[in-house]
Amino acid sequence: VQDNSRAVVKLWDATVKVLGRHTDNYPQQIGDCVSFGSKNAIEYLICGRIARDGPATEFARVSTHYIYGISRVQVGNRQVRGDGSVGAWAATGVKTRGVLSLDDPGCPPYSGAIARQWGSAGPPDDMIRVAMQRMVKTTAPVRTAIECRDAVCNGYPVTIASDYGSTDIKPRDGQMVARRNTRWMHQMCVIAYDGTKGPAGRFYVLNSWGAAAHPAPLGDEPPGGFWVEASDMDYITRQGDSWAYSDFDG
Repeated sequence: VQDNSRAVVKLWDATVKVLGRHTDNYPQQIGDCVSFGSKNAIEYLICGRIARDGPATEFARVSTHYIYGISRVQVGNRQVRGDGSVGAWAATGVKTRGVLSLDDPGCPPYSGAIARQWGSAGPPDDMIRVAMQRMVKTTAPVRTAIECRDAVCNGYPVTIASDYGSTDIKPRDGQMVARRNTRWMHQMCVIAYDGTKGPAGRFYVLNSWGAAAHPAPLGDEPPGGFWVEASDMDYITRQGDSWAYSDFDG
């Protein structure tokens, strides 16, 4: 059995190798964080696939408003009034209705207005037909920090939806580390594990509030995120809406 407890895995190594830079971390404009966490997971998954298998697979910027629409309408059956969605709905949506690229013909650029429109009515049928050519083949529930660690160490980003929140982000051992001190009903994405730091390892969490939303990283991390201790990751994952994404097809 592979022991990942002391591993150091940074999924952005593949992103920087493929793109020559980090992915775009632009801010969400409405309460559509679920789609941003899912988008980040898929973009990191695509880069990992390209880095592993070569350029036969093309990187595509993922449409958040598409994921927001299918999660709320096609999967969630319009159960949510107002903004918001559920991580499990997005994980199901990208397996059953695929992934739309911002570069696909007819796909509008991201805006809060478009996200709200597609989140109310669902994406247009012609967009769904295009998206279904590209499917996330597997999403799996992540229930503990150890399961999150093992997913990331195998190259799988993890979306995390919970009430975890922090305004306490400070340097610790050469990393900007957040400690839970408030509540955000929010989804983000885990893209790294460092088993050499903290009492039981740390996880890098990429947020969707823009590159300048949090203190600047102290290392090569993508801006707009922070590290959390394994104890906080346990708190997050035990709330039951965290998902590992793997095997992108298309």
